[in-house]
Amino acid sequence: MKNGLWVVLGLLLSTSAVLAQPNRYALTGSKYQITEEERNACQNDAVMFCSAAYPDEDALLACMKTVRPQLTQSCRVVFEAGMRRRHIEF
Repeated sequence: MKNGLWVVLGLLLSTSAVLAQPNRYALTGSKYQITEEERNACQNDAVMFCSAAYPDEDALLACMKTVRPQLTQSCRVVFEAGMRRRHIEF
C-alpha cells in the first residue's frame, strides 16, 4: 500500500510548479491539470483503487471512472465536477 501511495502521489505531484489560485491551482505537468482540491479529495481513493494504472494518466482516469461508485463522497463530488469542467464524459 505504501508503494501505491508514492506512485499516485508521484503522478499527482509530478512537478512543484503551480499556478497561484488558492485551493484550486492546477498542478503543471499533468495532462489533465489536476487541481490541489482534486488531489486532496481523491489521492487516497486513487491509491486504494487505481494505483496499478500509474503512470498512465488515461488509464488512471479510466480506472477512476470504473470505480466511481466506490469512491468516497468527497472524491466523487470533486471528480465529477472536474470531469464536467474538462468536458470529459463520465
